[in-house]
Amino acid sequence: MRQIVFAIIVASQFFLPTGVCAESISAKVVAVSDGDTMTVLYNSQQQKIRLAMIDAPEKKQAYGTVAKNYLAHCVLGKDVTVEIQGKDRYGRAIAKVSFDGRLMNSEMVSQGFAWCYRKYSDDPATIAAEQDARDNKRGLWQDACPVPPWEFRKTRHLKKD
Repeated sequence: MRQIVFAIIVASQFFLPTGVCAESISAKVVAVSDGDTMTVLYNSQQQKIRLAMIDAPEKKQAYGTVAKNYLAHCVLGKDVTVEIQGKDRYGRAIAKVSFDGRLMNSEMVSQGFAWCYRKYSDDPATIAAEQDARDNKRGLWQDACPVPPWEFRKTRHLKKD
């Protein structure tokens, strides 16, 4: 009975409302969609995870493929620790994801493969990681004027109309 209750509590963490912190769980990464989205397997269920605090380039954007490949290289097929923060408007769990002692959210920013998404985060460590990547021209910061993904999405949306 205790195991059933525990399984229900842990499984429910994938469906927490936005802003609610949850305990960490261990899950296996089975797919990487882009530089800030992955799919994990937990309790025989797949769940899309959006990395909290960051925004990586879109697939058709400069560094989009590089960001995806870096994240996949780090975590694909591996067990990670997932700390669900909430859900986004697409039903994905928003989470901090750790592997091998590294917070992958900050790792993507520090390697220059994502921005600190200041619209949703004021985390000092992630902001500092972005500044360090900028100062050292890592990843996308090698470009003279990289376009943030939220601006890229606006431009693409306007072209569709």
